[in-house]
Amino acid sequence: MNAIIKCIFIAVVLTCCYSPAIAQNKVVVVPLGADNTFAGEATISIPVNSLVNSSGGNPAFISTLGVVLEDTGNSSFGTSIIIPQDHKPGTRIYVDIYVYNPVSNGACQAIIRTNYGRSWKPGEPRDSSGVFGFAPVFPAFTQGEQTYQHTFRFGDDKGAGDAIVFGMFRQGNAAADNCGDVGLVGLNIRYERQ
Repeated sequence: MNAIIKCIFIAVVLTCCYSPAIAQNKVVVVPLGADNTFAGEATISIPVNSLVNSSGGNPAFISTLGVVLEDTGNSSFGTSIIIPQDHKPGTRIYVDIYVYNPVSNGACQAIIRTNYGRSWKPGEPRDSSGVFGFAPVFPAFTQGEQTYQHTFRFGDDKGAGDAIVFGMFRQGNAAADNCGDVGLVGLNIRYERQ
């Protein structure tokens, strides 16, 4: 009986834990800090092919890269949301972006920054001071065939019912940017519910 149990245990361990040595896309979550962990989290996923660029057209969308952030010029992307009514007052709102670095790029740095941000609330003047409260530098990729999830944050004064228009861009001509084309493959808004 013990021999049968041992065989089942070994089979389960091999099935669950063994993975062949093949190249796999790695998703790396870049931590913002302890302030972006909370209970009762809600997520709004924004389809990347619905984003617009600063001149009003849709950014280039290629199925293998998502929205292409080119290695020359500025590739801007943005969207708008209305913060849901179940947002807990006084808590922060986060924007997670997922950027894919093709294997051909290897280790490199893509300069991706926050761009514009405006907010509106019924009965109040437009806030034109920008919506981002914390805008860390997008980290360097350690290798190709890798996706980073990186977090930006809205200011603490945004809340339920606010209409937010915001954007980000890749500064492909920056001297420190040495990646080829990369792809924006996902965008989430996260907030804490009441």
